[in-house]
Amino acid sequence: MDHNEKNSIVPGLTPMEIEKIYRMQYKIHWGEDFVDRCNDRRMEGQCRYDLPDILAEDKDLLNTAYELYCRSKDSNIAYNLTLDAVIDGIEKWIANDMSDVLEQVERYFAENLPKYKVLKIRRQSYHPEDDYLYMVSAKKDDGTYAVWTCWNQSIKSLNCGHYDLSSEEDCEKVMDGSYFSGDLE
Repeated sequence: MDHNEKNSIVPGLTPMEIEKIYRMQYKIHWGEDFVDRCNDRRMEGQCRYDLPDILAEDKDLLNTAYELYCRSKDSNIAYNLTLDAVIDGIEKWIANDMSDVLEQVERYFAENLPKYKVLKIRRQSYHPEDDYLYMVSAKKDDGTYAVWTCWNQSIKSLNCGHYDLSSEEDCEKVMDGSYFSGDLE
């Protein structure tokens, strides 16, 4: 038994492993609170979007919301008020940022990849400094699928293509594998 295991409150786990488990569980429980608060606001008629349904489709959006929460949480502000501020921020992001990204990506595809129809756009990274990087999935008119793991919104370029995929699920797997969540494993 090494020194870290001897001082651990859970036999067999180091304090660092316990901390990692704690952070993962905290994020999961926070996500449940966030979706519950979204549902509350929807029932009160305070939401512009149906965020629980959007979050079910876009896993990255919940990560974005969590990062926004981590940057804005303050022990002097009530938890639900902070959640409300995050919901407002996510709704603003959806309304402003994604509409421009979608417009630019569809314009790019019309000019450069006319045989493809855009299916989904996701953020490439949780990190705020990567807010201009996205991933794009599309279906080709021959029935195959493709994913580009790097749409750069600032220079309007598309890179890192994965072609001849057989399904939308395959596209999701590529996107999930290319998404930078910030978890260092």
